[in-house]
Amino acid sequence: MRGFPRVCDLFHELRRRNLRIALASSAKRDELSRYEKLCEIDDLVEVETSGDDAERSKPHPDVFGVALERLGPGTAKERVYVVGDSPCYRDPADLLARLDESPIVR
Repeated sequence: MRGFPRVCDLFHELRRRNLRIALASSAKRDELSRYEKLCEIDDLVEVETSGDDAERSKPHPDVFGVALERLGPGTAKERVYVVGDSPCYRDPADLLARLDESPIVR
């Protein structure tokens, strides 16, 4: 199994810009841990939620709600962005290349 290209670079750049990273996945906790290590992002994620933390998993928003709670009460919902398998960017490398024009940093 291989991770998407430049995931680690993207996460490093987001952290360099002082952005917080919450990882919300429908994967089981032990699987999520393996994926984080595989992508070399385990030390870059501030908050994580797995399918084990929510009653229902995606497409239900439960894991996102748990992640938002874990980010804390000072987190402005209008400043939270979800990056997933949507068609906006080809892959994490594409998002990294166009990060300055993305809504994440605007």
